[in-house]
Amino acid sequence: MTVQSDESLYFQIDKAERSLQRTIDWVSRHDVRSNGLFGISIAMMGMLSTVVPPFSQWNVEIAISISLTVVSFIVTITSLLLGVLPRTTTQTQSILFFGSAARMDCDDLLAKFTAATPASYLDDLVAQYHVNAVIVDLKFRLLKVSMLGLSSMLLPWMLSIYFCKVIGNIP
Repeated sequence: MTVQSDESLYFQIDKAERSLQRTIDWVSRHDVRSNGLFGISIAMMGMLSTVVPPFSQWNVEIAISISLTVVSFIVTITSLLLGVLPRTTTQTQSILFFGSAARMDCDDLLAKFTAATPASYLDDLVAQYHVNAVIVDLKFRLLKVSMLGLSSMLLPWMLSIYFCKVIGNIP
């Protein structure tokens, strides 16, 4: 009977480790998408900065289109940066979380690691899985906001370039 419960416990540990790893893999997927959006946003603003005429030549159309572009850009960049900021603090000490492990003395970490029972290790795994799932959920909600920000930036950005070229007679 004990053998079955140990096998079941190790099965649960394996399942929790795989779940945690899948969740951590989603962080990488988020970061790849964020880098692409960040690059596109910066390139769009760089292009706009090359065609903006001196402020004295602005009209209402330029002022409105550039203002909308800048507001959308700020929303996009802010949500991207909030999404990629690492979360290195936790409310509980974990032998699995790098932030907790880094704050422990090496001997203390070794003692806690070797003293961990399969059941306490499973508890720690599930807690880390949950914490990482919450983080990934937040990252992707912020990514969605940044995608909406970039989408809302597109039309005023194109209008800004058009108005700036017309006013500034830029070829």
